[in-house]
Amino acid sequence: MFSARFCRARGYETLAICATDEHGAAIELAAQEEGISAAAYSAKWHQAQKDLGEKFGLSFDNFGRSSSPQNRELTLHFARALWKNGFLDVRTTKQLFRHRWPFPARPLCDRHLSHCNL
Repeated sequence: MFSARFCRARGYETLAICATDEHGAAIELAAQEEGISAAAYSAKWHQAQKDLGEKFGLSFDNFGRSSSPQNRELTLHFARALWKNGFLDVRTTKQLFRHRWPFPARPLCDRHLSHCNL
């Protein structure tokens, strides 16, 4: 957001958009470790990041969430355009998978999460 501040100071028309990422294995695992849902964990950290941004004087034109309906629609729009224009394809691959994390300190990896597939 420092680049947005720089551009605004120079008089450039500037739109600063940011969002918290609320999807993926890291969110799932961290939420489990705190004993709360992924949605509650994401809401907590969205607010914390927003508060920190305000304390540092960052000015977002839009500070959203990756789980918002607007983000879903925009993501679908781009995915459909990529598919329609032949930039996406479907592939089947074989990958190694280890059902349990090899270290006792990570018991949460019994789930099928991306970074647990060793």
